[in-house]
Amino acid sequence: MDTEANDVGPRTRVGRPEDAPALARLGAPSEHAAHEQVLRERLELPPGEDHFVLVAEEPSSSAALFGYISGGGSRDEDRKGSAEIYELVVAPVADAPVAAALLLQAAITILAGAGYDQVGLWLAARSSFGASGLEEAGFAPDGATRAGARRYSRVL
Repeated sequence: MDTEANDVGPRTRVGRPEDAPALARLGAPSEHAAHEQVLRERLELPPGEDHFVLVAEEPSSSAALFGYISGGGSRDEDRKGSAEIYELVVAPVADAPVAAALLLQAAITILAGAGYDQVGLWLAARSSFGASGLEEAGFAPDGATRAGARRYSRVL
């Protein structure tokens, strides 16, 4: 799912294998190489009901990538048959909240279109996106926690 091209604000598109190095650099420096490999493997698969990767890019001619979202079927034992956002990563830039909201909305559209009726994601305590952004997108804590993270869910 690509947002319409415009000259103002971020836009989203389906990720490509060649995006892996730029996307990996958005994470912790100590994890770049390993994360790049995981991202490349995800990006080499054609997007489908069970997985996708979308990227946020600047509208300029350089189209620099500054965020991504990945998701598919839930990996949580108690959520089989539901969807999950695996990662939502956006660089700390001026358009970050807009890009995060665009990526989340595009992911929700894909997952609802794939027939999922609920989606969850784990929000780490150190997340820069924060609970308020998720709550604005219709997510709420569902009571599940694990190692410094809380799960948020919403109906699709």
